[in-house]
Amino acid sequence: MRSQVTCLSVWGALLAAGCYPPGDGAEPPLDRIYFPVGVAVSPDQSQLLVVNSDFDLQFNAGSFQVFDLTRLRELARETHDAEGCGALGERSVADRALTPGRCRAVSPTSPPGGGTLLQESISIGAFATDILLRERFDDGDDPATPERELTGCQASVGAEQGDCAEGVCRPWVAVDASEPGVSYRGYCAVPRGFRVFIPVRGDATLHFIDSQGGDYDCGQRGASGACDDNHRRGDDPQQENTRGLRMPPEPYGIAASADSEAIVVSHQSEGRASLFVNSWVSGPRLEFVVDGLPSGAVGVAASPEPLGAQLSGSRRPSFLMSFRNSPSIELLRYFDDTESSVPRPFLNRSGSVPITINSLSFDSRGIGVDATRRQQCEARCVAAASGVSREALEEQLGCLEDCVTDVSLDVYVANRSPASLLRGQTREDGSELPLFYDSLVLSPGPSRVVQGEVLARCSPTQAAEDPCRRREARLFVLCFDSRKLYVVQPTTGRVESVIQTGRGPHAFATDVSTAGASHALGYLAHFTDSYIGVLDLDQGSPSYGTFIANLGTPTPPRASK
Repeated sequence: MRSQVTCLSVWGALLAAGCYPPGDGAEPPLDRIYFPVGVAVSPDQSQLLVVNSDFDLQFNAGSFQVFDLTRLRELARETHDAEGCGALGERSVADRALTPGRCRAVSPTSPPGGGTLLQESISIGAFATDILLRERFDDGDDPATPERELTGCQASVGAEQGDCAEGVCRPWVAVDASEPGVSYRGYCAVPRGFRVFIPVRGDATLHFIDSQGGDYDCGQRGASGACDDNHRRGDDPQQENTRGLRMPPEPYGIAASADSEAIVVSHQSEGRASLFVNSWVSGPRLEFVVDGLPSGAVGVAASPEPLGAQLSGSRRPSFLMSFRNSPSIELLRYFDDTESSVPRPFLNRSGSVPITINSLSFDSRGIGVDATRRQQCEARCVAAASGVSREALEEQLGCLEDCVTDVSLDVYVANRSPASLLRGQTREDGSELPLFYDSLVLSPGPSRVVQGEVLARCSPTQAAEDPCRRREARLFVLCFDSRKLYVVQPTTGRVESVIQTGRGPHAFATDVSTAGASHALGYLAHFTDSYIGVLDLDQGSPSYGTFIANLGTPTPPRASK
């Protein structure tokens, strides 16, 4: 990594001390949650991943932490259900005003029962902004050809290997996993772990960390070392690209194409977006920077790729981007440029659409794209195929193309002027640009839209003691300024719940059991007071919508003491 000082235009007076080059200051406390900005659940639901930012410049770096999620779930439920919160003890009513939750905080390194919840701590660059987790699969496809050369299979929810010789049968389209035994068609693939991507503002790089078998590797030395230079990309033009590019300052949002090849990072201080091309062998490389976008680029989301385009080799991954300083949504399209003698991948600005549903419509933040309705259409095409092979599916290309032109995608944007959740749909002609038709009034400071799940009652008329539950999709809208979390039914736009949070709700991830209905929790990263709230998302539980545990002791920032 090249030595570089990046001046950071950060909110508030906390950073009035000025800019610091990476390496100055004390080492970060790797056993402490400190201004968390990203949270994710591992694919097997056994680990909670947290990214910390070092927002107040007290230390010389941020951190990436891995917690034992299985034990955290058990502790959260046991202590919440116990009289007086068991070994943790109850908090006073006054203490719950700023940090909701009846029980005292769970220490990451000395929880009730002994041992530790913290399984891994790695030092990363200062001022991380987000986290993106992508699974790696070996599906036998030849990347040198545009067509998907895969082995078809059939399986069912709860028996995912199906008729594959090894690995799992991955569904062609998303499957309703609410009931075990639901059958589906897919292709055989062997899981090879996953990769975590972290945009970092301090040195303007994209960190990446590989995981397999519960271990994490970014070239760090020792159990709590720092990611090495090779795992910090975007700052070495000679090694990464032929354009002499360095990643612009202030990286913020991040999204990836379905195959994890194209990764787009927004830059909040400028009208720019960076393209990284990911290789599972050599890591991501900065290949292109889009200029001329509206300033204040923050939200970015990948537009789900149609199944027909994936099968025919005509795929062109695309991304939607939102802005603080412009009432518009921009469409960026990825081109791999493989037909050139020397491929130079790039992003193309493929269109934009104004936001007119609100009076001003400036200051858009998080953005999400939902392809559920189109995938339901595609699933009917897959079910009508004569077999499970790719050739059999290609017979349904006409059906799949109709799904693209006839069924719109749903698009959601958190907007601040005025505070609202914008609901829109892509156009019926297959265009990926949305038209917004509804605006839900929210409390001040909407910042992110998270697509997740809850456990809902199987029937609205079932008895209270009936344990039947089913997984259902929900939108979770974070309002940073007003300490609110909105739970929204995506199909109807109905606000189901408004949950009072702690200060600075910044990132959120849901954790709903894939086998049966054993648990439904959400993990909310509270930025201001540096802790993770554990939220009950079982709508049939008396504690639904309440924080049943807090991981890490809530600690006010230094400027407020």
